Amino acid sequence: MDVHKEDQYSTDKQLLTKTILVIAFCIFLFTQFYSIYFRLYNHNGPIGLGDSSYYISRIAYFKEHNIFPRSDLFTLSDSLRSDSYECVYPYYIFYGIVSSFALGKLCTLTNVSAEQMFHFNFYIGILLIALILLLLFKKINKDSLFAAAGFIIFAFYNGSGNYHGFYWVVPSFYSLLFLYINIIIFFYTKKWKWIAPFSIFLLLFSHPLSLFCIALISFALFIHGLLTKSISSSLVKIVYLCLWSFFYMIIYKYLYINDIIFPLFAESLSFNSLLSFEGKGYADLWNQTPFVHYFFEAFLPLTISSIYYCIKKKEYILISLFFSSLTGILLFCFIHPYASRVFLYFENMLLLIYIVACYYSVQFFINSGFKTLSLKQEVYQISAFLFNGAILLLCFCLFLFFMKDKLANDAGHKFQHSLFFKSEKFIQYINNTNNSDKLYLLDSMGSAFMLLHLDGFWNKSFIKPCMLPLILDFEEYKDKVFIGANLKMYEKNRSGIGLFLPKSGKIVLKSDLFQPATCRLVLSDTGLKPEVIKNIQLEFDSKKPVEIVSNGWKSKPMSVLLSDTNKYPKFIPPWYSLLISYLKKRTQEGFLIVRKNQQYYIDFIIKSPIKKVYLKNMGEQTILYGSIELQSLESNQSVYYLDTDWGSENEINSHAGFSLGENEYPLLWKDPVSEKKIRISKTDLIPELFTLTESFQDIKTFQLFNKFIGIINNEN
Repeated sequence: MDVHKEDQYSTDKQLLTKTILVIAFCIFLFTQFYSIYFRLYNHNGPIGLGDSSYYISRIAYFKEHNIFPRSDLFTLSDSLRSDSYECVYPYYIFYGIVSSFALGKLCTLTNVSAEQMFHFNFYIGILLIALILLLLFKKINKDSLFAAAGFIIFAFYNGSGNYHGFYWVVPSFYSLLFLYINIIIFFYTKKWKWIAPFSIFLLLFSHPLSLFCIALISFALFIHGLLTKSISSSLVKIVYLCLWSFFYMIIYKYLYINDIIFPLFAESLSFNSLLSFEGKGYADLWNQTPFVHYFFEAFLPLTISSIYYCIKKKEYILISLFFSSLTGILLFCFIHPYASRVFLYFENMLLLIYIVACYYSVQFFINSGFKTLSLKQEVYQISAFLFNGAILLLCFCLFLFFMKDKLANDAGHKFQHSLFFKSEKFIQYINNTNNSDKLYLLDSMGSAFMLLHLDGFWNKSFIKPCMLPLILDFEEYKDKVFIGANLKMYEKNRSGIGLFLPKSGKIVLKSDLFQPATCRLVLSDTGLKPEVIKNIQLEFDSKKPVEIVSNGWKSKPMSVLLSDTNKYPKFIPPWYSLLISYLKKRTQEGFLIVRKNQQYYIDFIIKSPIKKVYLKNMGEQTILYGSIELQSLESNQSVYYLDTDWGSENEINSHAGFSLGENEYPLLWKDPVSEKKIRISKTDLIPELFTLTESFQDIKTFQLFNKFIGIINNEN
């Protein structure tokens, strides 16, 4: 009877622990999946704009191409590599080819866009790593409570923008996933010789930092061999790992040198120039990661107690991985200034030993903690109770620490770096435009990546400014399609292509009739400084019927806000409710603010109807962005509005123009950083100026302009 009861108790206990594991597994998936869903919900453009454009563009490449033969884009850029490699190398780098290739082929099978697949990839990656972690936890300890403890600790694990993590499912994430797979194979699998060649390949080409992962596993195997007195078997595995890695690298280098495959590692000169032996990486590790928290502040006791438990319970594999990754990151600090890049791997090895401490502390309370506690207990028992209780308290603090980080990161990802781009309209426009096989970009890199993630655009040639001469012949480029970017909701300062306003030049505001009224002209988010706006004068097509009321331009601060209307899901967990409440309270200083700027205005009275209002620049050449609005102070209504950022081509070109001297032209646009000139005759040069052909909000298309001579003499 007692045996039967004991068996029943054991069965019930196993069922309970498995239930707890299922719950913990579901909590992990829910928190990580909801984080993705929250960030993507009604988000404008791809999340993480900037970095994500590169990743999406590579997925788009493999949607339509294989590793070789290469796409048509490289027919042109190949000819420039010897002279201007730094100019064209962004087209060539394919870091993270394993995940990019797989996701690209998934795009082909499912017929979804590269941007959609990039977002689906977040769910795919989290599900894959959840399964790999489950397998790893079971290999470390067969008790389901151990895996449950692991999933609870990882539930809100996020990472950081400096070293990535679970929140950013890109090649670095997949390198971590393949690192876990190789740990399972080399430390926990008997038939490792048959599986390892495939897992090594996947790890090696998942990310350039996979070389660090190879070294991490090798040194961990060596430490494990010393601890377990099985150094010979460890050396066999190390040699096997290194030989296969070397074999793959030899094949890769051969293909790369012969221009058969793209660079997959740090072949660019700009990356190699970062290498040094000055120890600059220590400051980066200290300032850009939570390394200090783990070793010098709040979580130091948890780190020490976790090492203690691993040694006590003979978790030699985890101890080996921890000290290998710690040694690796400290050495990496010495040779590279951005040591935070490899912190992801170290942090995950650290969390594994935290799980050990958490699990055995829970076991202590289950087996003896509450049963033996009394006033007559021995000091040892009381100390053990306090010790394990402190560990669980620190684990709970770590859980809250990760939750806070995830919420802050999710808010930043959701409301920062938005892209407003009518991509479908843009694709249709380009495909129906002559001379669209070659597209000329007006910025060095950003537009290229944003456009290369569109279907079919890897078969077009993107000509960057650095690929062109300083002086362009108008006849050669007059029919070409130029593409410029001006991301309104992206940066703290206005940049990109804008309206050109040279000295003595005028912006002409046109209307059928500006009726008599007391008016206010408002310039919003123009990017003009106070010392520049004072040089802007108002002129009218008739001097008599207008009376200037204001004593010059006045200003007031303004904030460019990203609206949070319809940005939140209907179902919101309690922890996100707290985040949303916090954001709403901080609207004027929080994540919803893109930038703070000045709004300028001037008042005047129109006494009889006029047709044109001029903004004349009496100072140095400048670039103007934003909106121009004419308000009636009597009716409190807008009687004229020009949106240079998101207005349509028809609205912009029909309601405004540019004037210099006695001549009037369409509005002219210029990239403020461009120093290129246009040759319109044998002797005449003008600045590289453009007229707007179509607006797709943040992205616009242009044509070269050449209709007047002499502006070069007015440019200072």
